Amino acid sequence: MKVLLPVDIAHPHEDLTEHVSWILPLKDQEVKLVFIKEVLPSYERLVASMGDFPDDWSHQVDKKAHTYLDPLKRKLEAVGAKVSLEIASGPPEHMIATMARDGNYDVTVVAPGQKHNIEKFFMGSTSSSLVKLAPGTILVLRDHKGHEKLNHVVFGVDGSEESNHALTSAAKLLDLANRQVKITVLHAVSVPPMVAIFSPPEFGIALEKNMEMEGEATLAAALKLLEDLGIKGAEPRLVQGEAAWELIRYAEQSNAQLIVAGAGGQKFVEHALMGSAASRIVTHAKCSTAIVKMPHKK
Repeated sequence: MKVLLPVDIAHPHEDLTEHVSWILPLKDQEVKLVFIKEVLPSYERLVASMGDFPDDWSHQVDKKAHTYLDPLKRKLEAVGAKVSLEIASGPPEHMIATMARDGNYDVTVVAPGQKHNIEKFFMGSTSSSLVKLAPGTILVLRDHKGHEKLNHVVFGVDGSEESNHALTSAAKLLDLANRQVKITVLHAVSVPPMVAIFSPPEFGIALEKNMEMEGEATLAAALKLLEDLGIKGAEPRLVQGEAAWELIRYAEQSNAQLIVAGAGGQKFVEHALMGSAASRIVTHAKCSTAIVKMPHKK
């Protein structure tokens, strides 16, 4: 497993090593720590007009970055990870997504801080942008009181190819076959509002019944995929409502530490998770989230 771990040294995630390591099994895995230097154009012009200061400014930024990255590297190595460092310049979202794509990373971790308004902005904009831009699995860490161990994972499933890929890929990345973790597989049934409003009541009732039957089949297929990976005892859950909100609601009610969902659900009752639903999960869930994307077909 290859993990790309971008770090914001201005607003660091206080327990980053601990948080990543209790979700992802990092022993013997390749981890790259990266800091992206972002300089606004107006400051670039100002700095460039000050003689030898531009070189010194860049040096000071690199020096400051290493004061945080070097101890973090040692902490990650202490849990068995194989760690490398890189400092780059450019727009953070695009640089991180490009690194993830070019380096063929399995997981990109987004680890915003939580005490300042800028971190709330980062949580909303950078996380959502990376969900859209970065390949593979995007793991968004969210601090939550009492979450210090992976005890419960909630998978959102809809029976699509993307959903099945997310289920099997995340199960392998998290090494769930060898961990004592409760697993819930959730499928949400929702009659589209326009159908409910303009269709005869009996049609809506029949449609909902058919969707529930299909949902049961979807859950059974998901459990079979997990069993094929050596993972037994997962709990199926069929609910009514919009998928993203139901995942968030159930994860909060059950005190789950991680939500996993695929990007790009195909069924008409599931809007493409690549867009609105994935953004809602990443932005509004109180626990950590993992959005898993299909690899590009060559």
